[in-house]
Amino acid sequence: MKENHKVLSMILRDGLEQSTNGINCLSSTDTSFLAGSRDGIIREYNTLDKSLSNIYNGHVHWVNALASTDGIFFSASCDSRIIAWRFGDPNPIQVLNFHKDYVHTIKVHDNYLYSAGEDGLLVKTDLEFRPSHLYTFPSSVWHLDYQDNIAAVALGTKVT
Repeated sequence: MKENHKVLSMILRDGLEQSTNGINCLSSTDTSFLAGSRDGIIREYNTLDKSLSNIYNGHVHWVNALASTDGIFFSASCDSRIIAWRFGDPNPIQVLNFHKDYVHTIKVHDNYLYSAGEDGLLVKTDLEFRPSHLYTFPSSVWHLDYQDNIAAVALGTKVT
């Protein structure tokens, strides 16, 4: 456990030095950590040799959330887009434009991507990138979790 903490601390320290405005979100796999930053870039760090292994550049605003499954990962941003990536490939698989405002949170569960954000939309997307609108909340959604067919959301206050 201490070794994992040391690796994460090193990655975060180096990631902060490499990103221009700090790290907003993290996601991990068995062999790497992803760090999404305020400069719109996602950096992948190898936990085995502690090196920066890949850079994914596709967002034009803060990266707010990361989620991964089976060799691909998703990034969500204040640019209102979600981008699907293959690990190790700097070219996006797909750019998803389902939201009208900042996307704050994403979650992968049972081969579906769930996303929500400032526009209050909760969107379910299959891994073929076909969306279905699940619900519109009266205010922004800051965080979501999905388990056993129950979506839990943390709502913000909508300012009009």
